[in-house]
Amino acid sequence: MNWIKEMMELQDQADDAKEFVDTVKENYLAEEIYVFTPDGAVRSLPKDSGPIDFAYEIHTKVGEKATGAKVNGRMVPLTTKLKTGDQVEIITNPNSFGPSRDWLNMVKTSKARNKIRQFFKNQDKELSVNKGREMLIAQFQENGYVANKFMDKRHMDQVLQKTSYKTEESLFAAIGFGEIGAITVFNRLTEKERREEERAKAKAEAEELVKGGEVKVENKETLKVKHEGGVVIEGASGLLVRIAKCCNPVPGDDIVGYITKGRGVAIHRVDCMNLRAQENYEQRLLDVEWEDQYSSKEYTAHIDIYGLNRTGLLNDVLQVLSNTTKNISTVNAQPTKDMKFANIHVSFGISNLSMLTTVVDKIKSVPEVYSVKRTNG
Repeated sequence: MNWIKEMMELQDQADDAKEFVDTVKENYLAEEIYVFTPDGAVRSLPKDSGPIDFAYEIHTKVGEKATGAKVNGRMVPLTTKLKTGDQVEIITNPNSFGPSRDWLNMVKTSKARNKIRQFFKNQDKELSVNKGREMLIAQFQENGYVANKFMDKRHMDQVLQKTSYKTEESLFAAIGFGEIGAITVFNRLTEKERREEERAKAKAEAEELVKGGEVKVENKETLKVKHEGGVVIEGASGLLVRIAKCCNPVPGDDIVGYITKGRGVAIHRVDCMNLRAQENYEQRLLDVEWEDQYSSKEYTAHIDIYGLNRTGLLNDVLQVLSNTTKNISTVNAQPTKDMKFANIHVSFGISNLSMLTTVVDKIKSVPEVYSVKRTNG
């Protein structure tokens, strides 16, 4: 009677009747294959199932920690289709980051697909919401503000109206994911209370840096100046502006201007740890924004790629990069100590954050690439 229980579970997990019917056809009416575990136990799977389906059939944790597979004693890609009689061994790593989102397009069984979806649903919702809330509270504490005073419903609703996020949880999740900086939300929540004080400090320090010109006051509320590098500075004109090399912001990133001593204004990403390490850095910040999110100017981005140490991995990654950018400045690939995995660091030219996201998504679709993250250099 297990199949009745399984079908009831599938019905509960399906979004609609059509998905339920399609799932039943895939898992119960399709041709099955029979494969063996290393211990000789037999497992049945739908035709065209792969190692990931097999891993989740064994146990959810095996699927989530899977990093590779052996079929009949030979290492194979996770995209391999299994056949009746194959002996399958799943290679796991306790330090694995979990499944890749592209696994959803690779699996055949609804059990594996639903478990992968559930992994990201739980991870995305719980971890990111909690992390984002903690990051925002820490931002208030660093600046000497009482978080509860500004994180009430009235203040949060005002911020939500100015963003694309519908709920507080979705905003916290965005902070946790790095889609929006905690300092950006903090600034919006406390904007009214600190506006005059920050403007006075920014104007006073900016005037000290002006060379051969005067601070141009356009109106009482907002001071702006356009810079040829694509940055709009609120506060003063005639300043030397440069892109910080420590975090390499690109158009689309949330940014902030930092008034340096004798070197003009450095543009940093709002989450730049190097910026936050500066003593009393908050007192030297200027509100800045990109003049054009889709600038033709080229910026340098740095990413780290982690995957299975297989033949052709580096070539596959570079093929993706060569199809999307003409300027690859540095490539460094190193295997892990056990030689099973590889870390690849790449620096390349892009025009904006949207292009970087596209490149990262394409690299994540390369077989046996388990994670891609942006670094500062």
